[in-house]
Amino acid sequence: MALKRRWPGPPWGLVDAMLALVLVFIINNSMGFIAKALGIRWSTLGFFTFASVLQTAGIIGVVFYYALVRYHTGGRALGLSARDLGRYIFTGLAGGVLIFLVVMLSGIFVQRFYPVTAELQPFAQLVLNANTWPQLAVLFVLGVVLAPLGEELYFRGFLYPVLRSYLGVPAAVLLSGGFFGLLHFDLLRFLPLALGGAGLAWLYERTGSLYTSIAAHGLWNFVMLALLAAKNPNFI
Repeated sequence: MALKRRWPGPPWGLVDAMLALVLVFIINNSMGFIAKALGIRWSTLGFFTFASVLQTAGIIGVVFYYALVRYHTGGRALGLSARDLGRYIFTGLAGGVLIFLVVMLSGIFVQRFYPVTAELQPFAQLVLNANTWPQLAVLFVLGVVLAPLGEELYFRGFLYPVLRSYLGVPAAVLLSGGFFGLLHFDLLRFLPLALGGAGLAWLYERTGSLYTSIAAHGLWNFVMLALLAAKNPNFI
């Protein structure tokens, strides 16, 4: 049984949103295979830098293709209006503080009722093991700028409006947050990530500006990376 639309939605649909994700996955992995076939040897930091830049570029390219080329909509359809930019960024930074607190508290909740020590994600390990300030600066750019830009463009700017058009706001906020958490492939951190994603979707819904959720996501990542960097013995 087909879902019935409840809200005015973007011209692209759920199939487009899923196909866009598949295309980004193919782009990301095919370039990795090509680099490996050419015998390019990566350091761990070099690999993550390449993968992050490629993933963000792939998301931007695919999403903009659908929004601007295939469906001929402007940046407003993705929440990219520069009007009141300063206010939206300030709102996003304030919202990012709240989202960080929710993520931390939910992480403590999960740890309390499921006391299993989760392994650090590879990116977090890179922050803890960085040897120089330039290395740390690269990691902060990847985590605070590139990751929020690409992820918000897809999850909030492209996917969320489709879910909203079919399911309404509350269900779309929760489902998009769950999908965001799921695609981080970290079961023990699924709940905190899903709540963080839902918070970002709520901010986007309230303001209609993708810059709000980008700023909030960037601040969330910045605080997390700063706490990790504070544990790195090379910078104490």
